Amino acid sequence: MKNTDNFYEMEENFSKISKEIEAISGSLENFEKSLPNIKLFLHYYGSETWFKHLKMEEQGLFEDASTTAVLGEDYSYDLVIDIMDLANKLKSIGESLLEDSSNS
Repeated sequence: MKNTDNFYEMEENFSKISKEIEAISGSLENFEKSLPNIKLFLHYYGSETWFKHLKMEEQGLFEDASTTAVLGEDYSYDLVIDIMDLANKLKSIGESLLEDSSNS
């Protein structure tokens, strides 16, 4: 009987990882392309311009806009938190992978 150790497990693991990396890479590429828009939003929210737009919205000057969600304090704040959470998660994952690979 051949001793295959955990070859089959590692081969299955390799296959799963390859598929995940391919999927995540595509999503990450799209996310990276969105960085200028994300940074623009982060600089806008809570800025003088944002407060000016908020007052204009309260005066009914954006009635023709399909939405004014960007001026909703809860919506915008929640999006900022989501962005920061994702950034921290990406950083943590990257640090963990780099740390583990340097300890190999």
